[in-house]
Amino acid sequence: MLGGLSKVSTSDINFSSRCFEQLKSKGFITQSQLAVDVGAGIGRISKHFLSKHFDQVDLLEADEHFLAAAPDYLGPTVLKQIRKTIPLRLQDFHPEPETYDCVWIQWVSSHLRDEDFVEALRRLKASLRAASNGLIFVKENLTQPHQGDEFDSLDASVTRTRERFLELFEQAELTLIRESKQDRFPTELYEVRLFALQ
Repeated sequence: MLGGLSKVSTSDINFSSRCFEQLKSKGFITQSQLAVDVGAGIGRISKHFLSKHFDQVDLLEADEHFLAAAPDYLGPTVLKQIRKTIPLRLQDFHPEPETYDCVWIQWVSSHLRDEDFVEALRRLKASLRAASNGLIFVKENLTQPHQGDEFDSLDASVTRTRERFLELFEQAELTLIRESKQDRFPTELYEVRLFALQ
């Protein structure tokens, strides 16, 4: 996730919050009942971002050690906003239709095969509440076009190009609402982009 570079967390959260608020001002996510934090870890994004914008948050995290550590990290106030924890991988998650106002996926898709990611996105699209004009957010590291997709055999992950992401979103029948490049990150890190989709 942050690869030990916790110093970028504030920049990450501030950037995401700013983009989120700009989209809300344009008529998206008009209701704030429930969000899902996909690949939540111990709940960093839920604690510092999602809990400030939504009444409740679901934590989707396959690693039960992270889920066990989440209550202490989140603290009693934020913990009251956690509707439930879901100990599943994204590719195994089948949410009910019309459930979420917001789906947040950050630094997760690199661990999914293209076809699994596309199928998951289709299910998540169906889980958005139409009444809220909800959105799916995908925030990920990107390689440059001339580099192509980079495969890491150590953790069985792939870092994709922007073009590849756009292809996968199209396959999932998602519309790109907005795309933003993360700022204030160290130059030695991958480029990070936030895609808002519907």
